[in-house]
Amino acid sequence: MNHLPDLYETVLERSAGRCQCTGQCGFKHRTEGGECRHGRHDGSRLTVVPVADPAAPPRAACLVPAEQMTALCRECLGPIRAKASKARQQHLAERAADTEPTLF
Repeated sequence: MNHLPDLYETVLERSAGRCQCTGQCGFKHRTEGGECRHGRHDGSRLTVVPVADPAAPPRAACLVPAEQMTALCRECLGPIRAKASKARQQHLAERAADTEPTLF
């Protein structure tokens, strides 16, 4: 049973069809409510991603409950995913450095 359409619709309904970014993307959002400066999107599709890891691969993201997902427009999603990917790579590099054997 494919629950992805239901997951997508649940998150979109909760977001009222708006991008839920409040500035994590680095763009200056309106000060009134801190909403995305792109506002309600004119037919462009919002992407639903996990709040905790917007760069999560789709196979992992689809397992996250709707309450832990957010809807983002393309303009906000790109920078947010880039930051999350960079943080993930840095974390993996630090873990690898901690586990490398030393000779002395």
